[in-house]
Amino acid sequence: MRRIAAIPILTCFAALAAGPVRAAEPTTEYWPLAKIHFPMKVAAINALNPKPTHVLFYSAPVDGKFELISRLKPEDFEKIVDVNDASLPPKYGFSYTVDRDRVVKDFAVQYEYADKTFNPPTNRLTPQYRVKFVTTIPYVRAKAVGASGVSWTIDDEDLDPKTIRLEGRTPGKTNWQVLNIADLREKDSYTWRGLQPDEAMEVRVTAKNKAGHKGPSNVVVLGGKAGDEPKLPRDDKKPRLGFDDDFGTPKKDRRTGTGFGGDDFPSSKTRIEYVNTNKLKVSSKITHITRSGVKAAQLFVQSEGGDWKPAGMQENLAFTSDTKDPTVEIGYEAPRDGLYGFIIQPISGAGTKSDDPRTNDPAQFLVFVDTAAPELAIKGVRVSGSGLDGPLIEIEWNATDKSDNLLAEPITLEYLGTDGKYHPIHGSKMIANSGKYTWEIADKTLWKFKIRATATDKAGNSTLKETADWTLVDLEKPSGTVEKVDKNGGPSIPKQVLGERPAGVEGGGVTPIGTGGRLPAPTLPPKPESKEKDPAPPKAIKTSGEIEAPAPPGVELPKLQTPPETKPELLPKLASMPPATEPAKPGNGGLEIPPLPPIDKK
Repeated sequence: MRRIAAIPILTCFAALAAGPVRAAEPTTEYWPLAKIHFPMKVAAINALNPKPTHVLFYSAPVDGKFELISRLKPEDFEKIVDVNDASLPPKYGFSYTVDRDRVVKDFAVQYEYADKTFNPPTNRLTPQYRVKFVTTIPYVRAKAVGASGVSWTIDDEDLDPKTIRLEGRTPGKTNWQVLNIADLREKDSYTWRGLQPDEAMEVRVTAKNKAGHKGPSNVVVLGGKAGDEPKLPRDDKKPRLGFDDDFGTPKKDRRTGTGFGGDDFPSSKTRIEYVNTNKLKVSSKITHITRSGVKAAQLFVQSEGGDWKPAGMQENLAFTSDTKDPTVEIGYEAPRDGLYGFIIQPISGAGTKSDDPRTNDPAQFLVFVDTAAPELAIKGVRVSGSGLDGPLIEIEWNATDKSDNLLAEPITLEYLGTDGKYHPIHGSKMIANSGKYTWEIADKTLWKFKIRATATDKAGNSTLKETADWTLVDLEKPSGTVEKVDKNGGPSIPKQVLGERPAGVEGGGVTPIGTGGRLPAPTLPPKPESKEKDPAPPKAIKTSGEIEAPAPPGVELPKLQTPPETKPELLPKLASMPPATEPAKPGNGGLEIPPLPPIDKK
């Protein structure tokens, strides 16, 4: 198996084994790359009391023993830089790389304290994440059945059956059109009964696995040779191959899969890498050296739908059977975005070599060059009702990718609050590209916000969009009511000088004579002279850039109580992903491991 040198690989070291006590089985995450990052919330860990001196990172096979991968101080976490945009703030945490496809690993972290105690205890480690690394595409092979049928088989243990597509196009055209009229199976066939021998068409089958990798079959030509001009049907002027009605085949003549049972196709699983540059360095390992050695190596490349072509040669090699790790590196610049297959052909000192690859020979390694970022638009943000904990916000978006390389769960949603910071809406777990998400606002202080969405593809390209206007969720009007009017609450009306009031009547009465219709000003009693002057208010004291008023004289401030030291409780059962601060991406992100919760939380 050959690797692209541009893909960073981290070697893992196993140093400690412990028997775990298993809790509920975690949900399996399918990861499309060989390397995954586990960012840690450094600030939250540093704020713990007591603060752990080290964080230990473990991995384990399913139902196996945990092995210590790394033991680091929080200030020594690995720096995780976004390979797509190095200007973005880096994350810090742990990384892990597998050396083979379809391996399943459990992951957990553990805190170590200054007194050499651990949380959780080593014999009680339970997985926080379970990840299956799927780095290969579905292997899809197709062949013609007669002049108007095609059969296929798909080899992938993690196949998503709902993604199987039968596609067709007129020879010479570039765009494929989906022809499915029913669900298809991994071993199946399809026949067009209305196709005429002189009406050529090209068909292929594609399928995706649960990690989002798409595998296309070889192209099969039916009804004629590739390049033939399709003929006009006898009964009208429209071309039969316009794909308006399943290649013009009447519905009564169509049929779905017949359950193709044979499997005479070769089985192969080819690893795939996604890169966001067209400048590649293909690293190949020579696996067999004859007695005359290896003097050169020829690289072949195949673009999607094309033939194998020579793409470069490394000469003047002097590999012998004693050469350790014989490796050849040949550069290749892809002319455009798309899927490329590579095969290396060593040449012996005697000039012998294997046959040149044929069109349908599988690649030894696949690379998808994807330099285009996804397209993303936020279509709407609106209040749709009220939930148990707060308002319900419906967020709609539209995300597409020209190369159909979006991650299986490519969307990250965040909100900008009045504190000027971005906060995750759905935790660290990225969500599917469903186009709609309902968010319940549990924060009682949040009354307006903006939404930010990010879409990420498997090559690490990402697109970020943010709403321009604030969304208001405090739509209620304040209310109040007068509860009481106290008659002694304001200045009283002075008694009349002239005139008599009826018995039992307070206030009112006749305006006194000689006042011009005005009530005389009330006479206030003289203010007693104070022997001592009022003390001047204390001056404000500046502390750490903030103004703090001291307590009045003679009042003693209560002493702050020092909280008792408590160590966080065991890791939670991972019913849902913990909150994160940044989106997870193959380049800068992954699956974020949260700080362990306080003891009073479950």
